[in-house]
Amino acid sequence: MKYAFEREWRSVRMLKRLERRAGDIFLSPFASASAREIIICPDCTIEAEIRQLTVEDSRYKHVQIVVR
Repeated sequence: MKYAFEREWRSVRMLKRLERRAGDIFLSPFASASAREIIICPDCTIEAEIRQLTVEDSRYKHVQIVVR
């Protein structure tokens, strides 16, 4: 709760430690229930892959995609 005011999180990880998904999507182990939304920019080149991930992977079905 210390960082409950935060609206987004970013982190740097070594690619070899991440789970590679379709295209250039890399996931880091974390409690998927803690994610509420994925924020992408309007010119995101992997928007379709991100949207597909939230449909296919049951860990992310509750996550909303927000274009900003």
